[in-house]
Amino acid sequence: MCGKKMVSKMQKWKKLGLIFRPLENKNSFSHCQHPTPLKLSNSIYRIFYGSRNVNNLTQVFYFDFNIDSFKILSYSKNPILKLGDTGFFDQHGIYPSSIIEDRGKALLYTIGFTQGCRPLYYTRIGLAISIDKELELKKYSIAPIINISEYDPCTVTGPFVLKENGQYRMWYVSGYKWDEDQDGSLQSFYNIKYAESKDGIEWKRNGLISIAHAYPEETNIARPWILKEKDIYKAWFSYNCGKEGYRIGYAESRDGGYVFERMDHLVGLTVSEEPWENEAICYPAVIIHNDKKYMFYNGNKFGKDGIALAVED
Repeated sequence: MCGKKMVSKMQKWKKLGLIFRPLENKNSFSHCQHPTPLKLSNSIYRIFYGSRNVNNLTQVFYFDFNIDSFKILSYSKNPILKLGDTGFFDQHGIYPSSIIEDRGKALLYTIGFTQGCRPLYYTRIGLAISIDKELELKKYSIAPIINISEYDPCTVTGPFVLKENGQYRMWYVSGYKWDEDQDGSLQSFYNIKYAESKDGIEWKRNGLISIAHAYPEETNIARPWILKEKDIYKAWFSYNCGKEGYRIGYAESRDGGYVFERMDHLVGLTVSEEPWENEAICYPAVIIHNDKKYMFYNGNKFGKDGIALAVED
């Protein structure tokens, strides 16, 4: 009916448990953080993730997963991108965040991490591009493609990119302030802002907040993952309210993906009694396979125990 407002439904998810755990190899890597899937064939996905070494430096790995048979087909035993040199934006860590296929190549948008005077840290957005059909990735530049700005004075991180009608669109995490408590501890504050590009490399920002805070005690909103269904842009992300730990949130946009309305009550997925996700649940990445949604995500301590999967029920 003309003029009738569409009502979104409660999502229902069936948890399938952990599908991939940290490697126990000579490099002693831990965590499988920030799952970032890329479809390789009808049922096979390559899942990029960040894993930490004994010095707590995160690097990018991947595993290939058959989503129909629920089997791990292969995985990288060593990092696929080298950390930056001393003083570079990705000296202390590289995380995967978003990947798209574009003109026969894969573009992996990354997060470069540098440690400041604790607890301060700095993140910038980088880019790696595949150089062959085997998806071997090479850094586009030793410098970030997106740095801090007047709109993002503290940090930029957690990008998600779509290409639509020849235009590249990015929703990214913007660190806009640090607050100091009475005991001297610092708390970061993030929201989700929007950027556009003609080539996927040079980005224009104007400070538009796409996903804003929904609760007085909310401090951080982490990497969004966005799908477009009909004319509705649907975003999954994680948010933090004080000491409770991260939870998965949900929002929708009916204005072309510029400003989203928070609908966290509809997400239908939260912590459980499982020891690996009883404190937090975060970093959702949602794909559509055979007309069903699947969500890759992390649990406690930013994916310390591995990557989990849920399917639309």
